Amino acid sequence: MFKYIKSKIIIPIYLNLDNSLGLYFFDNLNLFSINIYNYLYKKIIFRKNYLKLTKNFINEGYQKIGKANIDYINEIKHECEKQNPKESDNSTFKFKNNEKIVHIIKKIILESCSDHIKEIESCYKSNIKLSWFGIARNYNHSPDIEMNSKFFHTDGYNLSLIKIFINLQNVNKAHGALQIIKKNYSKTFIKNSKIKNEKVNTNSLVSLYKYIFNRSSRTINPNQGHEIPEEMIFENLGEIGDILIANTTELIHRAGIPYENHHRDVVALEFIALPHDLNLEKDFFSLEKDYKDIYLDTDNWFSKKIAKPNGIRNLIKQFLLYKKN
Repeated sequence: MFKYIKSKIIIPIYLNLDNSLGLYFFDNLNLFSINIYNYLYKKIIFRKNYLKLTKNFINEGYQKIGKANIDYINEIKHECEKQNPKESDNSTFKFKNNEKIVHIIKKIILESCSDHIKEIESCYKSNIKLSWFGIARNYNHSPDIEMNSKFFHTDGYNLSLIKIFINLQNVNKAHGALQIIKKNYSKTFIKNSKIKNEKVNTNSLVSLYKYIFNRSSRTINPNQGHEIPEEMIFENLGEIGDILIANTTELIHRAGIPYENHHRDVVALEFIALPHDLNLEKDFFSLEKDYKDIYLDTDNWFSKKIAKPNGIRNLIKQFLLYKKN
């Protein structure tokens, strides 16, 4: 009987609460449990001393950190074009990584990103490793259908996941650049969106109940509702080879939609702050020694394993592991 009550009543209530209370208490689209995890990590483990290269990233959540060698970018583009990219039903083409692309990506990280990553390691008090990367081409598609992460959202991971984006072409507004709601505008953005546009009487259990169980959506369609003022958005426009580091696990963001007859090619790198084994050698790519072909996999399974633990119990265990080390 208890198992039935747990599966039919307790678990659905918990999932709805976890899905909605983050919006209510933290004014973002993360789960409540992830918000609590990130808050405690920053209060207990995180340190922001002596920031020189990544101050904007740590404080604001995003930062341009330089430009990749154009020869490396052209080599990647050449390898990608060999795959004859074509528009698919979901309006994106995902290129397959190969050994040559992996080799070039490593050179870009070592030459253009390593000093920034090392500084972030000192803040996280953890070793940071490349856990996955993907290269994709986004095409034009309908603004009313969610695909290619075009609705505003957060990534659903905890802050152990860090992303870096590299432009494989010049990007202007016609190419559908990544758009980020600036941290100091997130509360206003959500308040003005349909997802949170009604007052809640916290003294009324009925009113609070309705709010909690009706506010479970964690995406916002920018094409339905108010016009978003330009000052609220950072748009990742720029030149070929530009490198952006972003905290997509906490910042509300979306992939823009390219105009008709336009597309956007981008490399997305995922880095993981490890909660264990601090004696690992200082090598950003050491995961491939234990997990062969990890950078050739189409699924970012290791990123999920570390930054998306399943359930509140595993989230607590992981936090204690970080704190211990």
